[in-house]
Formats: sequence, C-alpha cells, structure tokens
Amino acid sequence: MTVVAFDTKEFNRGLDKTFFACLGVGVEIKNEQNFGKEYISSFEKISKDFGFNKTRKIYKAYDMGQRLGFRKAIAFWEKLLEEVQDFIVRLNVYYTILPPSKIKKVKMYGAQKSKVKEVDALDFLGRLNPAYVHCCAWKYTEDNVSLPQSMLLDYFEYEVTEGWNALIERVKPKIYYHGDKCNPFISLADNLAMLVDVRLYRFYKNKLREFYEDNLAMPVDDRLYRKKIGLSGENIVKAFEDIDVNVLASPIDLRHLKYVSPYRNQKIDTVPYIARPLIIVIPEEIKLASGRRIIEDSPLMDAILDKAVDMDGSVKFFDPNIDAKVVKKGDIAVYIGPESEKTALLLKRTHDIEVMSEKDF
Repeated sequence: MTVVAFDTKEFNRGLDKTFFACLGVGVEIKNEQNFGKEYISSFEKISKDFGFNKTRKIYKAYDMGQRLGFRKAIAFWEKLLEEVQDFIVRLNVYYTILPPSKIKKVKMYGAQKSKVKEVDALDFLGRLNPAYVHCCAWKYTEDNVSLPQSMLLDYFEYEVTEGWNALIERVKPKIYYHGDKCNPFISLADNLAMLVDVRLYRFYKNKLREFYEDNLAMPVDDRLYRKKIGLSGENIVKAFEDIDVNVLASPIDLRHLKYVSPYRNQKIDTVPYIARPLIIVIPEEIKLASGRRIIEDSPLMDAILDKAVDMDGSVKFFDPNIDAKVVKKGDIAVYIGPESEKTALLLKRTHDIEVMSEKDF
C-alpha cells in the first residue's frame, strides 16, 4: 500500500530574513508495513554511527539540529534519505512566493462582507506557514487523478479555505499531533523538508561561486543571476540530481490564492481527522507553561511519543478550553500527579477513555 505524508517549514533567506516563502513536501512511500520498521531501524543504526545518544525512536529535524548541531545533522538527514530512498515513489515539493512587485495585499474572509480584511502579503505568508501542510495536501489532490490509500498530515490550525473543502471531498486525511515526533512517515517528510531547504542553499552557493569565477575579469551585476538560482521548481529538481529520487516541484502561487486564503473567520474542524488513539498529557499545573516545558524535555515524554509510534496514534498536551470536544472514546489520558489524576478520571467518566499514570511508562 502507498502512503503520502506531508510536512512543511518556513523558507528564509537574507541576513534579516528579507526573503520569506512557504515550503512543504509530500513524500509518497510504498510498502507501508515494512517502511515504518525500516525507518526506525535506520534511525537507530545511523544514530550509533554518529555517536548520537537518542532517547526515543524518531526525531523531528529541528530537534536533531539542536542535539547534533546543524552541520552534523545535515549529514545525518542525507544518510537517512540514502537508507530509505528505495521506499520513496516520489518526493513532491511545494512552495509559495508572493512577490511584492505583483501583490501587496491579500484578501481574507471574503464570504463574510462585514469581516473582510486585507493583510500585507508577507504577513499573510506568516499566517499561512503554520497551516501550509493542508495547502500542499490540497495541491497534491489537484495534481493527481488517483490517490494513495492513506494521506498523513502533521497537525495544523487555520480558518476554513476552499482548498481544505476540496481536499476532504476527495480523501479523508489523517492528522497527527506531534506527527514529526511520533509517526515515521511524517518524520521523513519533516526531514526531507529540511533537506530541500539545505540542498537549495548549497545549490545557490555553488552556482554563485561558479558565476563569480566565470566573471573575474569584469565587474558584474549579479542581481538577475541571484534571482535565477533562487527558489523555483527547476532549481529544486536540480538540487536533487545527485540522488536516485523522483522529485516533482509545484508552486502554489497567485493563481491559487482563492484556495489557500480563508474565506470565513471560522476554524477548520480537524477533530474528525485526528489520528487515534490520541494520548492526552495532563501536567499537574495545567495552566502553567512551565509544567508543559518540563514534561516536553523529559524521559516521560520520550516514552509517551514511542507509545504513540507503536499505536499509530498522536500526542497532545491537555487544553481544558477545547479538549472536551477533541477527546474521544478509546483515547488515553496520562496524569502526572494527584491534581492531574482528577482531570484524567473525570475524562474517563465522561468520555470512556483509558487512564494511565506516569509510572506506567
């Protein structure tokens, strides 16, 4: 069975991040059953080769960069791609640039005349970026007549868009909280999104160096050439020419704004699409961010994420404001102490979920 998994990252260039774009990938993976095991096994093997003392099964790219240092992490990601590339049917790359010369403002909430607003194009990209994963998934369905049996997305929040509506008409995506930490497919997508960025930077630097070497004898204006070797579909494909992976790059551009700009100031309801069981982690001090941060960097969280990997589920911290609607029968609540145990037992009575203590991990 073939699976397609999506994740994204922001794309910045310039000393003050003067160039900003959205970047995402959808990686098609064959042989679903064997891939998960092979990905985790490869992660283990490469970690040993790199002297990386990992404490859970898989990591998101950013965390690897923090733990290993980004120079070493890049080599790790490249090796990981080499190990699992036979499972990759195609790497689909998506990007969105809104050139200031072509667009200044983006209209939002067009279906609500009293709430219509216009935002600067750069601000719009900043808003879109955390939810760009659903735009990539939508574009994938637009570009492909036949779709894989499973479509996996890292969790996002956004207002309703035409793209989301079109996506769920064709497929029921599975959305994972902390997907890049608890799902091998999304973890690979996350690592590949980082590699696209890295390889584009390397491509840009190499081409610019060649350009200067070819023009040593004369002063030259390099601005047009810099633009030519920047973020584009052609350059994304060229950046992966040295490896046997089928790469397809597609822009989500001005033509597609009506699909990715919210038409109503109303949140997308992702609850029916959440990967379950959903493991809800309840800190002792629910309202204090410090309680969450302590757990987030603990061996307990590593164990919880690994359990989610084994159960093909996802993980989130408890939010008393919304989770009464998010939690469903069969989910799991993990409590840390006597106060959080009360919340967990209440959820058990009201939602028929399983309750676990930190001591169960």
